[in-house]
Amino acid sequence: MTIFVPIYTSQGDCSAYLGYPYIYDLNGEWIAFVTEDRTVYSIFGEYIGTITNDPRIVRTVSSNRKKKKHTPPPAPQRVRIIRATAIAPMMTDLPNSQVDVLQDEPFKFFGRS
Repeated sequence: MTIFVPIYTSQGDCSAYLGYPYIYDLNGEWIAFVTEDRTVYSIFGEYIGTITNDPRIVRTVSSNRKKKKHTPPPAPQRVRIIRATAIAPMMTDLPNSQVDVLQDEPFKFFGRS
């Protein structure tokens, strides 16, 4: 059985779930994947950011340059997410050099830079 970990935005909203290595949206659709070193890629293999301990998905602003694509794992089946999530932990402020991808750049998950 896969354990799903909620992924939050800086505002404390649950916006995705991690069922390693897959990241799903709130409807259970596969939107990204994460590697062992916590790097997050879109389903197209494009770099998105890093998953933090909060957990949030953040990207360093200076990392706008193209990073090497990563081969995605085999596509999973759609999952049924039960949206009973714990209250978000207190989020620390992000430094100006980082952006919360789920909150500020959700289009990155759909292959649009």
